[in-house]
Amino acid sequence: MGLALYVIISIALIILGVQWNSPKWVGKRGENRVKRHLLRIDQTQYKLFNDINIPNTKAKSGKAQVDHILVSEFGIFVIETKNYSGWIFGSAERKYWTQVIFDNRYQMYNPIKQNWGHIYALSEFLKVPQNKFHNIVTFVGNAEFRTQMPKGVFYDSQYIDYITSFKNKVLSEADVDNITRMLLMEKDKEDSEKIDCNRT
Repeated sequence: MGLALYVIISIALIILGVQWNSPKWVGKRGENRVKRHLLRIDQTQYKLFNDINIPNTKAKSGKAQVDHILVSEFGIFVIETKNYSGWIFGSAERKYWTQVIFDNRYQMYNPIKQNWGHIYALSEFLKVPQNKFHNIVTFVGNAEFRTQMPKGVFYDSQYIDYITSFKNKVLSEADVDNITRMLLMEKDKEDSEKIDCNRT
């Protein structure tokens, strides 16, 4: 009986370990870390949305998954989270960046360009000009840039100072309220769809 219990516990721990280190869960841990950072910002001035799907006419799925959106009179901050390790090589212009871990090299789509895709979709959905958006990418793992870090790309919570440095109001209070309402409706619709899927 003792051996059987040991085997069952060992298998369960292996399964949990594999899931915990899967790209999906690594990404989720990174997003949760950024969410905690963003909650430190004055929530009366900045309206926060996390892990939200918005309509995207250019995507095969018809949706764009956005990690974080901060809506304020100072603009709409769209934040892409990358929970990576190793060395990172990339520039704002290059289509693909390279991640190096020991002798292994991996390519990733340029997260700045990825996030611009989210901004295009948000601009179209919200009917807000693209110049009202701020593109931010944050690396929250122990990744280290071996090329010059592009503008708008940060380590960990460095982007907080960048966000709060914007003082010129580019959206009215009514604009912020309308954008917040639209995103809340989209989030509520998404949550309702998830509940319906779980019931079937």
